[in-house]
Amino acid sequence: MWPFSPRLSKEEKETQRLFQEVRRLRAASFFDTDEKTLTFIRDLVDEALEEAGVSVGESIGTPLLHLVVALLFAEDFLTDPPEPVLSQGVSLTEGVLIRRRLARIQELLRREDALLPLWRSTMKNVLGVWLHALPA
Repeated sequence: MWPFSPRLSKEEKETQRLFQEVRRLRAASFFDTDEKTLTFIRDLVDEALEEAGVSVGESIGTPLLHLVVALLFAEDFLTDPPEPVLSQGVSLTEGVLIRRRLARIQELLRREDALLPLWRSTMKNVLGVWLHALPA
């Protein structure tokens, strides 16, 4: 270790450890490429349309895809969190919140095989309700 390098606190080390673990899990995630993510979204929308017995044109289909994309990207398991910059004076509360978020993402990614089908099913149900509400 370089004698003049800043020493990290226990909390900073834990935050860095969590961040690295989340990055490792994300790299092994189902959504490790944009192509897999887009295929998942298209398949989800197609299944929802088929199960609802509805056919839509571009004027409904495009906003529907955008809705699913927005909902999916709002989930922590899909995107890499920004690397915490702890050297810029993060408060104790901010540090705790960062570590909680990283721990939540870590748990989601570890259980992705079990949670992803639940998310998919829930999304199809939500889309089905929305699709049935469309005027004929």
